[in-house]
Amino acid sequence: MRLSSLALLILVFSWAPSGFAAAESLRQSLFAEAEQSLATANEARASLLAPTSYAEGADYYRRAEALLEDGGDIDSIRRYLDRAAQAFERATSATAVAQVAFRKTLEARADATQAEASSYATAEWRAAEEGLADAAVRMEKDRVKSAQRAADSA
Repeated sequence: MRLSSLALLILVFSWAPSGFAAAESLRQSLFAEAEQSLATANEARASLLAPTSYAEGADYYRRAEALLEDGGDIDSIRRYLDRAAQAFERATSATAVAQVAFRKTLEARADATQAEASSYATAEWRAAEEGLADAAVRMEKDRVKSAQRAADSA
């Protein structure tokens, strides 16, 4: 009996790495497009400049991860990942417009970041960040003039 238990343990552990590799391979193939869209959105600073679409994409992405972890239906996981990729792509597109419209505000933000304003002028930094976030949300809703005013006051 002792020998058969040992043999079973050896058998289980010898299959575990290949099972893990297969699961990881499945995850990589399912998530590849959404991960690429996420990386592109991150490079474009979409979480800052298109927070609504970016958050939507992140929510769908997390849902897909949770569903995969729970052993959910592959088609449902794909649907969530497709929606995540679409939202990240919308966010990336929105950043192009926001970068032009908010150029002065973003330059001022970069200067404030360089001066470590978040450490020395915490309340002002927070107010400016909230103003920029508000402007970005308005821009995503195509409220261009309102977004520009919000960015200028940020």
